[in-house]
Amino acid sequence: MPSADLPNSKTEIQSHLLFEAAKIPMLIISPEDGSIVDANTAAISYYGYTYDQIRHLRVTDLNQLSEEATLAEMNRAAEQKRNHFFFVHKLASGELRDVEVHSGPLIANEKQYLYSVIHDVTDRRAAEEKLSELNRDFITLLDNTSDFIYFKDIDSRFRFCSQTLANITGHKNWQEMKGKHDLEVFPADTAAIYYEEERPVFEQGKALLNKVDPYYDESGKSAG
Repeated sequence: MPSADLPNSKTEIQSHLLFEAAKIPMLIISPEDGSIVDANTAAISYYGYTYDQIRHLRVTDLNQLSEEATLAEMNRAAEQKRNHFFFVHKLASGELRDVEVHSGPLIANEKQYLYSVIHDVTDRRAAEEKLSELNRDFITLLDNTSDFIYFKDIDSRFRFCSQTLANITGHKNWQEMKGKHDLEVFPADTAAIYYEEERPVFEQGKALLNKVDPYYDESGKSAG
């Protein structure tokens, strides 16, 4: 479904053949008014329009973000130094999809155009949101539980812990403990106990169960 307006030179014809054969939706857009000048077969299939229908649309007919939201996304992309944008596109069926759009300038037949390569990231964004929700719930647990909870890496350094544990070690926020070793957090006597007890966990994968160890409370008083 090549557009008669675009290819002219041999190089342009070859480029257009690659454009048409691509399995990823691609559009060619007029920078003057945002009208869609051309669309490859993958784009026709993805958006659900006929070739003639999509060539009567503007890119703003696809993008469902407001002008203000679109500008904000473009500014974020510039600040983050990324060459792609996240938009919400509407298919012919009315379905809304999250898309990642890569755009750039294109010269064809001595005219200036914009090309856009569209990747559907709806499933990925949904998974990311689910992960973010789980992360928020986990942080809420760490911030509010009264239990001593912690996780350490293979070098016995804290990756995360509950705020309750952070409080008794003099940390205003549990994230301040990230990367610290027991010797940097606890008095030497208790740090030595914790370190020796945890060695079999790291070295042999043995569970540490039903242990009651001493600790110092926020006032520095021995407890446990």
